[in-house]
Amino acid sequence: MRIPLSILPLSAAVLLSGCATPSVPPPEPFRESQIEAFHKAGRDARAMGITIYTTPSGKAHFEFANRPHMGRSAEVPFAFGSPLPRPVLDLKTGAERPLRVLLDTSARQSWLVAGSCGDMDYRPFKPRLGEYPDHVEDDIPGYAGVGNKLVAKVQHVESPVFYVPMAAGHLGPLARPERPADDPPLADKALRSRERFDASIQAVLGAEMLRAFDWIRFDFPARKVRFSSNGPAKPGHPDAVAARLPMLDWNGRPAIAVRVDGRPMTAVIDTAGDFELSLPESALGGGYGGDVRLQLGDLPPTSAMPQFAVPARTHASLGLPPGFPARIGTRILARYAVTLDYKNGRVLFEDPELAALKSDQTDDAEEDAVPVHYRGVVR
Repeated sequence: MRIPLSILPLSAAVLLSGCATPSVPPPEPFRESQIEAFHKAGRDARAMGITIYTTPSGKAHFEFANRPHMGRSAEVPFAFGSPLPRPVLDLKTGAERPLRVLLDTSARQSWLVAGSCGDMDYRPFKPRLGEYPDHVEDDIPGYAGVGNKLVAKVQHVESPVFYVPMAAGHLGPLARPERPADDPPLADKALRSRERFDASIQAVLGAEMLRAFDWIRFDFPARKVRFSSNGPAKPGHPDAVAARLPMLDWNGRPAIAVRVDGRPMTAVIDTAGDFELSLPESALGGGYGGDVRLQLGDLPPTSAMPQFAVPARTHASLGLPPGFPARIGTRILARYAVTLDYKNGRVLFEDPELAALKSDQTDDAEEDAVPVHYRGVVR
């Protein structure tokens, strides 16, 4: 089903066509007639092989949707021109159309811009199933539906489920992280470049879709992502694993145990967050202020787990919803290759500097230990 451009305002149609603009306008909410036009192509999810369940939290779960092809693995580089170390990738739809996506592990569901519905052969579900995003502050609701296929090289995801916000233009807060207020201001050219790049993101892949894989490796230093449905994860360099932590679940999102100034907390892994650590407002009542000491893992403070001094920012200061626990953003994650091993329920943090150091040590040890033979004579 192709959403016709006739239901989009002219300004949005110009934006979706890729024209450069000095300032990217905000998403423009649909009128009631446009929403009705969107839902005319709705179909019962069961007609497309999908069963919808309601979770104990009252949210929808889509069984038999978001199905990766088994026994496959694909590695995709970050999109060229990204101003931030976020996993923004250039994938393809089932119709071989390009689709720029952001992998956001803090998002429970996946989201698709209305202008890409035609490329995804997208159909909304009937009866309507809508909700507001709960990982960012956004007043525009989205409605659930299913696309044909999402392609990452040899890895395909069949029947991907997306919510489509009822607005023309780009994805707004769904694809644009707030900059911390105490960051240095950006120059006009850098700000416009960042706005245009964020506006080019057509979809957000959230936790429900990502956890269908056996594992996903976010190699931030190398700026690439590997998707695998081919068994349990193995670290790129076993000696480079700085932390191997149990994967926790917070309302469908991957999370880990951490310590903040020695106090145990749960922290959601946020691969789209432009910050180090974001804390709930209640944490301020615990005496936080200035910098805090973040430790990955919940071992005693004397342990060798990775530790960082980071600003004590709150969800409110970053424009994030108040209901979350702590969130670890890309300013910490970008130092590592982070593997979400869904099959074994663990999270691996690999340190590239440690990998290089261990490789040098291993090479020297092997060279000294292996004897050299000259015509049968051992030196």
